[in-house]
Amino acid sequence: LRKQGLRVKELIPVPGAVTATAAATLATGATPGRHGITGNTLHQLGEPLDKPTSGFTIPLDAETLREAAARQGRRVVDI
Repeated sequence: LRKQGLRVKELIPVPGAVTATAAATLATGATPGRHGITGNTLHQLGEPLDKPTSGFTIPLDAETLREAAARQGRRVVDI
């Protein structure tokens, strides 16, 4: 991949982040305030307080790096 010009300088998750938040941050390059995943379990606005939602199942509010590359005509491979 490096021979083809692809290089990741660094992938740093949000400090102290739990799994869902860190995964969303690494996938989008955005902070939790932008992608919307703030924990493994969270409360979504408009939902009853006793109905928690999994941070792994909510759609991201930000484009992933993979989607951005594909949109620009790049061939994308997940490793």
